[in-house]
Amino acid sequence: MEPWKDLTGKVVMVTGASSGIGLEFCLDLAKAGCRIIASARRVDRLKTLCNKINNSDGLARRAIAVQLDITADSATIQAAVQIAWDAFGRIDALINNAGLRGNVYDSLDLPEEEWEHTYKTNLRGAWLVSKYVCRHMRDSKQGGGSVINISSIAGLNRVLIPGGLAYASSKMALDMVTKMMALELGVDNIRVNSISPGIFKSEITKSLMEKEWFNNVTVRTIPLRTLGTTDPALTSTVRSNGLFTYDVMKKFSVDVYSNYTIASCQAGRSSFMKAFQFYCVHDIHKRINIGLRLVHTASEPDPPIPVAVFRNVGTPILCNFVKKVCRKFLFGVTIVAHFRIEKQEKDMLSDNKKNGVSFAKPPFTIGDIKKAIPPHCFQRSLVRSFSYLVQDLVLVSVFYYIATTYFHPLFCYLAWPVYWIAQGCVLTGIWMIGHELGHHAFSDYPWINDTIGFILHSSLLTPYFSWKYTHRRHHSNTSSLEHDEVYVPRLKSQVTWLTKYLNKNPLGRVFGLATTLNLGWPLYLAFNASGRPYHGFASHYHPHGPSYYDRERLQIYFSDAGVIATTYVLYRIALAQGLTWLVCIYGVPLQIMNIFIVLITLLNHTHSSVPHYDSSEWDWLRGALATVDRDFGVLNKVFHHIPDAHVLHHLFSTIPHYHALEATRAIKPLLGEYYQFDSTPFYKALWRDYKECIYVEKDERSKDSGIYWYKSEMN
Repeated sequence: MEPWKDLTGKVVMVTGASSGIGLEFCLDLAKAGCRIIASARRVDRLKTLCNKINNSDGLARRAIAVQLDITADSATIQAAVQIAWDAFGRIDALINNAGLRGNVYDSLDLPEEEWEHTYKTNLRGAWLVSKYVCRHMRDSKQGGGSVINISSIAGLNRVLIPGGLAYASSKMALDMVTKMMALELGVDNIRVNSISPGIFKSEITKSLMEKEWFNNVTVRTIPLRTLGTTDPALTSTVRSNGLFTYDVMKKFSVDVYSNYTIASCQAGRSSFMKAFQFYCVHDIHKRINIGLRLVHTASEPDPPIPVAVFRNVGTPILCNFVKKVCRKFLFGVTIVAHFRIEKQEKDMLSDNKKNGVSFAKPPFTIGDIKKAIPPHCFQRSLVRSFSYLVQDLVLVSVFYYIATTYFHPLFCYLAWPVYWIAQGCVLTGIWMIGHELGHHAFSDYPWINDTIGFILHSSLLTPYFSWKYTHRRHHSNTSSLEHDEVYVPRLKSQVTWLTKYLNKNPLGRVFGLATTLNLGWPLYLAFNASGRPYHGFASHYHPHGPSYYDRERLQIYFSDAGVIATTYVLYRIALAQGLTWLVCIYGVPLQIMNIFIVLITLLNHTHSSVPHYDSSEWDWLRGALATVDRDFGVLNKVFHHIPDAHVLHHLFSTIPHYHALEATRAIKPLLGEYYQFDSTPFYKALWRDYKECIYVEKDERSKDSGIYWYKSEMN
């Protein structure tokens, strides 16, 4: 009897078991008699899966659920593995299935955060789980075990799909981990193999499936014209070649070029594999007249294939095939076509980025996004939130003490600028906490939030309630040309002659930028500069202005009183210490803070890929997604992750900043191309976007739509 016919009693741990291929592994192996340890982040799904397995034959504890986040620290992973081991007292086989595909980026635009997260999931996670499981296998004297790493055909040299640098290289690295662990663990009778599936429909490939160029790949290279959600050959390969035989250090391919799936081992079945490859080429030849003709060109005196044929290929897999044949046989003439193909594919990848990526109505709802976020991210701890405020206040006090005590006259010209920038950054962080208080993301107690927020913002000359209300309406109308409260772009017809003149040369842009950064915040508060037009005088200091409802006007008076009280205190300090002292200690850092407020909000809402909508197209979710996360380096922490988690902030403004990055990572796979992140250093991004984003015009692809894009051309 074949060894995979009877697996009764074998204990198999599967990571990433809550969906997709991992879920199919669990169901298939349970039918074969295995006891299943299903592990993943989403415990609710795991429990549903385990109940299904346990109720299928009435036997209790055939399957158990273990919560495991493979991106967690090693101690957490080790603890989860211990729970898994204790469940049945052994683990005979481990299937490292959990993985992340990530978003589609070309190599020059791939964010460092995306790279690190992909490697942390696909490589580090698989290694750590294997490490702790295999230690138990070795030390328990159970006689060995088996590890199967689920890799991907993306990690093979013969399958190159643009836009997946981090994913493909992490899977190739996982294959090397397989080989090294197999070599080292063989002495303990622990076998390590890998399986490389093709592309299936799943949650991690959803964003890739939505790409137009990828649909072209599917239609032109797969006879059934679609991709499946799983395949029997994949689970059969796990059973027959991976779990309980003597295979070691082998790479099995479950290749879904065609939805005719085959399981082929490097060491055997080579004739079948060659026949399959021939069939794929032959099928391509029949449909688009390229495959066999290229192969025969090596031996037949046919003229070179026309460039137009190569242009019609239009898919990454076929382009790769053509490039290989060109390099081997056709040389000069067709190499030109090779580069044209390369450019075409690059254009396909960058088209959405160039023209904006989130203008279509999303296929998901805000409820779907919320479900993707771990529930604890919505919890607001007063103690933890207050600790960040205390930390910032301590830093302010330390910098103040140093500035007033230790500055030597010889070094004052260097010391004061350092103090101004450092103190200004910390004040910006305190202002951001005040902003979080206005969203009630600080604690569950509104009166505490408003009391602390009022004190903090008033001390920084910001009218707390006045700005809180207009900012709330900004969140309710983000990217609406008619109703957004701030950074409302101008139409081309509204661009003034002065703007045209200043943007014609670098010096003019420097002047414009300096004015915007230094005066933008006080002018917005006082005169609604860059805000939406109102009938009447709109000001954050005007309780009866058109910006506010009647029920809000009393609190506008309180806001004004807070700013006036702070101004009076500053006046008394100036009388006691001198105006120069006050400017150096408080005034310049406050101005640095004002600059950063404008800089951060400008970059989060201004980008050539950010659309704006008129009333015919706008809805809340599309507007909230029309924001960009930016990278401010170490200042991301100082500014409490407002710059680098701003998309999440617009979706769920009550999530506290200390959960923002975790929540952002959780929603990125779901958002896919609707999530926008620009890792360009902020000073470069500021210059570029100030130059390129001058006014908005209707989408040139559909003049009847209400979608507008930033432009810079001046006639």
